[in-house]
Amino acid sequence: MPKPSDAPSETKPEARAAATKAAAVVADAAAKASGITDFQKRFHQAYLDYVTGLQNLQIDLQKRCGEALTTFAAQLQGDVNSALPPDAYRHYIQALQDAWGREDASPRIAEAHRQFMTALQDANVAIHKSYEEQTRKLSDALQQAWKDVQDQAKELHEHYIQALRDAWSQASAETIDPSSLAAISRTILAAAMTAGAVDVGAR
Repeated sequence: MPKPSDAPSETKPEARAAATKAAAVVADAAAKASGITDFQKRFHQAYLDYVTGLQNLQIDLQKRCGEALTTFAAQLQGDVNSALPPDAYRHYIQALQDAWGREDASPRIAEAHRQFMTALQDANVAIHKSYEEQTRKLSDALQQAWKDVQDQAKELHEHYIQALRDAWSQASAETIDPSSLAAISRTILAAAMTAGAVDVGAR
């Protein structure tokens, strides 16, 4: 049995080499695991940024369309209210009452009726013109809102594709396993489904 004084004062070279190799294997495995996690995070973050941006665009589009419709209704209602002089009907009734019992009642009534119908016709023309104008403005506003959303969605799409390229540039066969690929494919599929709802893509 060796004496305590016979014990080596330091580890033998073979033992030190084995320990160093084992530590290197552990460190390499940890690095690979960290690399996979970071790699997956890059794709997940790109997906979150893309989908969040698309959802915000949908909210903005709905808001702008709602505002355009509200403006259309308010403007048209205002034009309708102002098209017919507010006192036209009252003047017409007053003229009929004033003509009642007079010798020249018939021509007075006829003139009052003519003036009132002229006012109505002028109002109808003004209302029709206003309707056409407000409809054109509404159409322009809706088309512009949709165009803006499509342009911004295209930018989001381009940024997403670039993010995918940047993430893939960090990939290697040693740091990606089947589960990583499956997770990545799910985020890409989800992004594609969300983008389809906004009708975006490379054009």
